[in-house]
Amino acid sequence: ENGVELRIVCVHTDLKGNDRKGWTLQGTQKRTKCIGHRTSDFKWPRQLNRERVYNQTNSDILVHNNVHGESGWRKTKYSAIQEVPFWGIFLQFWEDDNSLSDGISSVSVGQEAIKPSQYEPTGGLPDCKECDSPARFCALDNARTEFYCSKSCMNEFLDEEIDPPFFDLHAETLEIKAPEECTINVINLDDAFRVAGDHMPNLNSVDIEVCQEYFLKENLNNSKRSVMLTPAVLNQFLEKVKYRLISFVFGLHDCCWEEIKRMTDRCRSLIPLGSMPHIKKLELTHFGFDDVATLKSCLSTSLQCLNLDHVKMGRQLNWSPAESTDVVVKLCQLTRLVSLSISDSFALNDEHLCMLLPNLCNIKCLVIDGPFSTMHGESQVTDVGMHVIAKHCPGILSLSANFQRDVTVNGVRSVIRRCHHIVELEIGEININLQQHLREIVTTPKKLRVLCCGKFGEQSERCIQQAVIASKGRVVVCTMSGGRADVPLSPAHKRNQDQSMDKVERAHKQRFDPLVCQKWEGIL
Repeated sequence: ENGVELRIVCVHTDLKGNDRKGWTLQGTQKRTKCIGHRTSDFKWPRQLNRERVYNQTNSDILVHNNVHGESGWRKTKYSAIQEVPFWGIFLQFWEDDNSLSDGISSVSVGQEAIKPSQYEPTGGLPDCKECDSPARFCALDNARTEFYCSKSCMNEFLDEEIDPPFFDLHAETLEIKAPEECTINVINLDDAFRVAGDHMPNLNSVDIEVCQEYFLKENLNNSKRSVMLTPAVLNQFLEKVKYRLISFVFGLHDCCWEEIKRMTDRCRSLIPLGSMPHIKKLELTHFGFDDVATLKSCLSTSLQCLNLDHVKMGRQLNWSPAESTDVVVKLCQLTRLVSLSISDSFALNDEHLCMLLPNLCNIKCLVIDGPFSTMHGESQVTDVGMHVIAKHCPGILSLSANFQRDVTVNGVRSVIRRCHHIVELEIGEININLQQHLREIVTTPKKLRVLCCGKFGEQSERCIQQAVIASKGRVVVCTMSGGRADVPLSPAHKRNQDQSMDKVERAHKQRFDPLVCQKWEGIL
């Protein structure tokens, strides 16, 4: 009658499948009603946090036996159940029991589907699900959003095989990472934005990266993953934090252009970004826009770091010459930029660089990679564009021009001879004979620390070794296919190589810091 106790006449075992018995189970699946649930040795079965199927005969059923002296978790199956006197009562209270519906996106009970519970603002700081203390962490556990006071409370309750994205309500950054190996089925970005807007008083940056499997209906692993994101929630969040945000990073993977447009009202819900007075860093990678006006409206003149890699335009996902020029004209107004990354975007060409770079006097890091495959468009930056970089960006530290297949050694020479401070150069898959020119490229710029290049012919190791030795070990050479080239060096040269590699790794780490606009800052 209290909606908690349930009795099952069945054959059951402990959670490991041992201690087989045939007597009646009298217990509960509600955490707060389990005998001893507040003791230090109480264990919550992680299986209860996972998505469960209730209409298969091989499904496990877990019940906490509440008989004194014999209490503990027991496991049975549908096929082993003989009688369930109070099963109807159990189903009735299960729907309203937050502790039982963890991880359930939708479950059928008869003809009715139980909908996942969503975060609803209460006005005050939510309490910890485990101990009722004021919450410190928010976890996006499948379609549910739960609050915990500490990592110990959170780790005690969550599945040890599931690592849900969670964030610290006291932190400055709302960070949500969902890579391919993430085991959560539903990433509820709506709840993340609602909670951050209501309960993160120190918030000044957003750092989100979600792999393509959460966006695409048909994915390689056939997994039933999804993202919960609606235009109104995103827009309201950005309006709420307009005067606090200094960084907004939202990274997607390939092929998500149409999906992100659908979830963001064709990206119009991002428009508040363009009127944020303090925003310094903006990254929108693999986004799709329907029109240039919307993209331009997202770009604030206060930006110091901008990453628009692999941005596509229109239903055909292609840029017209007029659209490309229109965006470049807008970029010319962003005179505070120190870092700009526009890989495989805007159909960038030499003329665009001639328009843009004279206005970016402070640029230190520039990425203008072409399309990976010529099937997606031809490279349009040539030696002329490289000469423009050399002329207008003499203080540049990092330049990446991978897949610009019309660039030759002449364009590279122009950069390495005039950009005396360059420490990082990427020229993979360009039109150059590396075996003939590698030593020149490595030794000419005296501050170069890392060179990333493309294919070598035969005797590549010897060619790389001679070039690295000529730089006294200062330059780390990497290939696009094999990574860092590990060649024999003297102890002195090896020390120089290790010092350079340490700086490169630190810069790479800073590149992904949402609050860092120039990755070499504080390193050189």
